[in-house]
Amino acid sequence: MIQSNLSSRAGLIAALIMCISGTAFAQSSNERMISLKPGYWSGKQSVLVAGRALPIADLQHSDCLLKNQSEQSVEYYFRKLIASTNQGEDGQHCDFSKPLVSTGTVSTDYSCTSINGSTSNGTLKYEHSQERVDYTIDGYAQILGASAPVNVKGYTGWVRNCSAAEIEAATLQAQENKLSQPAIAANSLESVKVAEQTEPVNPQVTSPVTSSHPFVRLKPNELQSFLKTVPASTRVVVNYSLYDKKCSYCIINNQKFEEAYESLKDDFVFVEIAPNNWAKARKYKQLNRFTGLPVLELLYNKVIVSRLPGVLTEMSQAITAANIKATKILRKDFSHYNLASLNSNDIANQIAASKNGKPFVLHVTTTDPTSDFSLKDNKLFRHTAEKWDTVVQFAEISYEKINDITKDKILNSTLKKHSVVIRGLPTTVIFQNGKATAGYNGTSPDLELGIITLLSDK
Repeated sequence: MIQSNLSSRAGLIAALIMCISGTAFAQSSNERMISLKPGYWSGKQSVLVAGRALPIADLQHSDCLLKNQSEQSVEYYFRKLIASTNQGEDGQHCDFSKPLVSTGTVSTDYSCTSINGSTSNGTLKYEHSQERVDYTIDGYAQILGASAPVNVKGYTGWVRNCSAAEIEAATLQAQENKLSQPAIAANSLESVKVAEQTEPVNPQVTSPVTSSHPFVRLKPNELQSFLKTVPASTRVVVNYSLYDKKCSYCIINNQKFEEAYESLKDDFVFVEIAPNNWAKARKYKQLNRFTGLPVLELLYNKVIVSRLPGVLTEMSQAITAANIKATKILRKDFSHYNLASLNSNDIANQIAASKNGKPFVLHVTTTDPTSDFSLKDNKLFRHTAEKWDTVVQFAEISYEKINDITKDKILNSTLKKHSVVIRGLPTTVIFQNGKATAGYNGTSPDLELGIITLLSDK
């Protein structure tokens, strides 16, 4: 087994991003009304953590702003601008200084604490005209004793009038959003009343007969058997969570998961694995691999292709976006990308080079057509490598047959010196300063987050 603290460190950097980006969702004392021009708006956002660009947190967004939405409070526009990142946290409490307001500009100092104990503070600035909005967030985030400066910069601007189809879609979306608002206040999580739920003895299918796909509740050790009954072409979303009164954000997550099912039941099978408490969850190896809950995973034909940790503010949008991204990656032709191909004799030198040079990420895989896990992960790995190979050294050892790894005594001996034992393919190992610092057995849908964590720790 690969010994790694990647999950905890990845969670830390994710929390840093979420804490600062989520600030714009918090309740603001500023009720100043701002008028914007109705129409099709488009914009971009970028994020720096400790002075390093964070491409995973960048976004491009566009939206049709309806006439009845064009005059709102500052709070509303902050929510709308940041919402599409899916990085805000429910239950975050923020205190704001008295806003400084002048023509076209609003700024305020903030101090926030989220439900997981993370904190942030800094300054928000919002500059606006009828056809453009620019915003910045400059501050610090502190989680578990770690601190980092975080800078968010973004804008959105009027592009053109909306088409009739865009107006119709925006109107329907606004109606849907209004109907699907959670019945609990974001800053009143502790007041949530939790209905008792027992763990299912047998798989429970709970869906209307008109639904294309079911909503299924399982025990952790029932998932693999259930997946064998799902057609290979069907996407599956698994919600790993808890029904524990002490985990109020898990409860909110579960409610959002049920709401997302109503929107996406024609496209995905929804599976919920949620014991009554963390002690029960820890008894299952399927849940013990997580350092925290909730976590969503998207599976194609039993293979994990995307992982979404934490409470997702707009869960149906996040699932849809993850599905689109994974589909694009898996359909992409990476034959043009020149990924370093190594043999076993090269590995020791590459590991040693990570002491003074770039971090080294090794992908051990196969092109065996019987290994769907490896075939999909080969593309996921190349997608990450293509984006980050200027600052990280990526390389691959690939075998023709999946069992060939057992015959490679040189590789196994080299990795064993670093407390790495390969149990199967694919496997990814990250080396820094000559040591194995993190790794994945199986597919690595959040490798990019691991890379960001690695670089932020340097």
